[in-house]
Amino acid sequence: YGLGNEYMGILIAMALLGVALFSRTSNQLPLGRSGLAILGIWFALVAIVIGYPSLGVNAGGLVTAVLAFGGALIVLSGMKFRFVHVLALLGTACVVLMALALLDAHTNGSSGSHLGRSVSLAKSCGPDYLWILLKRKITMHLGILKMTHVRYLALASLPFFLMCSRLVKSGQPGIFPVSHMFPTALTSVLLAGSFIAFLVNDSGIVPATLMFSIFALANLYFRLTETAK
Repeated sequence: YGLGNEYMGILIAMALLGVALFSRTSNQLPLGRSGLAILGIWFALVAIVIGYPSLGVNAGGLVTAVLAFGGALIVLSGMKFRFVHVLALLGTACVVLMALALLDAHTNGSSGSHLGRSVSLAKSCGPDYLWILLKRKITMHLGILKMTHVRYLALASLPFFLMCSRLVKSGQPGIFPVSHMFPTALTSVLLAGSFIAFLVNDSGIVPATLMFSIFALANLYFRLTETAK
């Protein structure tokens, strides 16, 4: 049941890429209040689909969505993204996640999703259960980082990362750095979202790789089409 990590990664990536394309074609940065309100509603709907217990029930995806979408709104508003924003968004994500977990536990009890069951187990086993759950996730991700194919994947993706940043620029006429296609700040938001997805999701390498791959391929496509022109 629920939304798999792969589909969560696609949803978040495509939502952010759509915003990046809109901001590029409209040349309206920073966005006004009405534009930010519309995007805020759109982002909220996507986040609800991802994290709501009777829909996506993807806890890590909900945290990723709140941080990535919140970061995008801050960037699009023209504000400089600061560390305090990270803390505020992380706190918001935790509050929303806990509220949904409590709602699920109150409504469905032990027959609900893993969000509600986690609350029920924390009540019966004590707060130590949540700490054990956190340690298990940290151990899982440390194990993923040690895997050989993950290291190879990181090395193989390095050229795409360079191409999607300002580290590579071409002096040839008609060829633009990828940062010309997408605002650099939103590029950073999407890459940060990929990193968050890797950290907070079970098997987080799946959504993180999908988010980054979709972003890199979209940038490659626009680079080729601009060059062809």
